[in-house]
Amino acid sequence: MTAPALSSPFSTATADELTLRDVESLAAFLYARLEELKTAHDGDDEVHRLTFGFRLLLSLQLQDTRTAFGHGGPTASLAARRRQWNKLVRFGSGWKGCEGYDSRRWKHVLHDDADEAARSAAERLERL
Repeated sequence: MTAPALSSPFSTATADELTLRDVESLAAFLYARLEELKTAHDGDDEVHRLTFGFRLLLSLQLQDTRTAFGHGGPTASLAARRRQWNKLVRFGSGWKGCEGYDSRRWKHVLHDDADEAARSAAERLERL
């Protein structure tokens, strides 16, 4: 495994640019890692317990994230979408730098939309 390249942990994307497809790609990556770990340590009860627990926590987080993206419930606000996405990204951050981890896309999102990002940039400039 190579060391991850130094880059910002924050995305230039905004919450309104994220899609359920982004959520599902990160979920698929995480579920695959859990299966690999379980398979590599077949018969190890502690690894089985750990992967079972992580899978359960991940499933609960995905339920909340999918709801925030409008799947399985009413469409939530962009702020809720951003918060849930950022929680999901934290779940996967331990695999950053590993093969298959999308370091370009799976980053924390700071803003809900382009207008908020522009306001934030203007406020930062005013403080200079």
